[in-house]
Amino acid sequence: MKIKKIFLFLMVFTIALSAAGCKNDSDSGENKTNSVEYTEYVLANGKTSDYRIVIPQESSKDERLAAEEMNLFIEQSTQAEVSVVTDSAVSYSPDAKLIILGNTAFTDNSGIDVSAIKDQGFVIKTVGSNVFILGAGRGVLYGAYEFLSREVGFEAYAYDCYYVDDRPDAVYIGKFDLSDSPDIYYRCANWGVQRAQECTNRMRLINMRDVFMRWTGDVQHNFFDEFFPKGKYGAAHKEWYAGGDNYTVEDSRQLCLTAHGDEESLAEMRSVALERMKAIIRNWYNTYGELAPCVNFSQEDYNTWCPCSACTALKNKYGTDSASAIIFLNPIAEELDRWVEENYPGNKVKIAFFAYHKTEAAPVKKVGNTYEPIDEQVKLNENLAAYVAPIYANYIYPVTHQKNRSLVDLLDQWSAVSSTMYVWPYDTNFSHFLAYYDTTNSMQGLYRLLKEKGAEFVFNQAQYPSTTTLTGFDIVRAYLESKLAWNVDADLKTLTENFFNAYFGEAAGPMLTYYNAFRSWEEYLRSNMNIEGGVNATISKTHYPKQLLLGWYNYIEQAYAAIGDLKNTDIGAYQRYYDRICAEGIAIRAHLLVFYADTYVASELQQMRVDFKYDAERLGFTNYKETGTLEDELYKSWGLV
Repeated sequence: MKIKKIFLFLMVFTIALSAAGCKNDSDSGENKTNSVEYTEYVLANGKTSDYRIVIPQESSKDERLAAEEMNLFIEQSTQAEVSVVTDSAVSYSPDAKLIILGNTAFTDNSGIDVSAIKDQGFVIKTVGSNVFILGAGRGVLYGAYEFLSREVGFEAYAYDCYYVDDRPDAVYIGKFDLSDSPDIYYRCANWGVQRAQECTNRMRLINMRDVFMRWTGDVQHNFFDEFFPKGKYGAAHKEWYAGGDNYTVEDSRQLCLTAHGDEESLAEMRSVALERMKAIIRNWYNTYGELAPCVNFSQEDYNTWCPCSACTALKNKYGTDSASAIIFLNPIAEELDRWVEENYPGNKVKIAFFAYHKTEAAPVKKVGNTYEPIDEQVKLNENLAAYVAPIYANYIYPVTHQKNRSLVDLLDQWSAVSSTMYVWPYDTNFSHFLAYYDTTNSMQGLYRLLKEKGAEFVFNQAQYPSTTTLTGFDIVRAYLESKLAWNVDADLKTLTENFFNAYFGEAAGPMLTYYNAFRSWEEYLRSNMNIEGGVNATISKTHYPKQLLLGWYNYIEQAYAAIGDLKNTDIGAYQRYYDRICAEGIAIRAHLLVFYADTYVASELQQMRVDFKYDAERLGFTNYKETGTLEDELYKSWGLV
């Protein structure tokens, strides 16, 4: 079949798919307030409110933030300011008109068993004229966002896009009696554009520092900078560094977690690691007044491991290099648990290590249809977490696809030896940041699998922190992933339509049509060309014919036309939508300039390059790939530096 016929078919098909998602009656997105039965009590009307937001006298930062956010968005929606007071400043009665956040002096009036609320979960309950929003950990903050969603339509779509209803008329208090908690316990912001704290909070995500304590080193790959810097230990303890019989510490890329078979030196090595963990915990507590749940002890970012005879013997016995990491850390985890309980009663601090590259496989044996640890020595202490990073999975294919059989097996294997599993999946092509990496069809299956396998923490690595803006509909996936991490059964179709309405305003129609056309083409590539699905997949002009790209760019032009009237009525909204449309067009323009430069006359090509550079720099695009900037990879060869 010729490419022209394929494209025309897909264009007709995807226009039909997207028709229901075209909505142009607001520049902020459609009213997505959930269906709620309401009381007769008025939250706000005519820019006034009789309600007050109540927080405990001794409130937490999350309770205070919840109150601030509620005050902000209720006022933005209704123009009514709802004052914030402490529980010592008001009296409770059934008709007091209070929105009560957290464990206040009035909690007993709610009839809610606070101890039964899951960490990060919440309960919202209406009692008389009052609303109680109770939670555990950050649950109060998340409950406040849920209340705002149901009362004034609040939704956070991106770092630069949130929505509330315009509610000039009366807004009534709902008859609330609901609870919720996240499917993934720790949902870490995985795109660089999400990592600002305000965005992270509103999308119900967390940052790395909310999970991992650190001091001076990298929060992830920290063998050397946090624990065993070569300059400090290398001269006296060569055996602590990876290598065979003839090597230098300077050339070592990992540690040797057997100390080259020297038991006395290994004990000292464990002692140094343990004392460093204690120092990290003390420093963290002194700085923040609380502990995060984990310290990380993880290999450097190289696909290597120690080849010494002691490490090789363990690998031969257990079939994987991860055995040496488990055996090294198990006694440390046990001792650290005792020390934390003695010094910070009521707290638990886990140790996480990477199951990554050489240590990806778990030390298991298959018994029937299940996996078991090869022996007790490689069963993880309950205070030790496997941080599984399946870098070889094919993420653009469903987890049920034969290409991902090893991914499912890997999670099953680590579940068999570890009571706590953290997972670091991937969601970008590190060799082509401006290329399409379509995980839209597979992401829900992935998150359902992670929940099923008991993943406590998920950091779905995408483009961070080396890029400050996104293209190829990455911004859509960033939003959908945040929703799936909370609820793996979320309605992605409705969420996607809401996103396009909010993010692109009057241009939602052509942009959603383009999105569906792109997704249909990606499905064609998977089904008919068996394309690569890994994090460094090769792409070429055979994947993206020029005619296809030009057809997609026609949708970009239609989107520009759709927002044209805003230039005369709301120039701020026009520029905002224009930049978002332009950012999505960057992917198309990059493909045309990289693959089809020889199809343009020299003067036209040079102007296209100049225009691309101007827009890319203006919008904040910095990297062509993980380790290569646009300047080094494109602009220099174009003569634009």
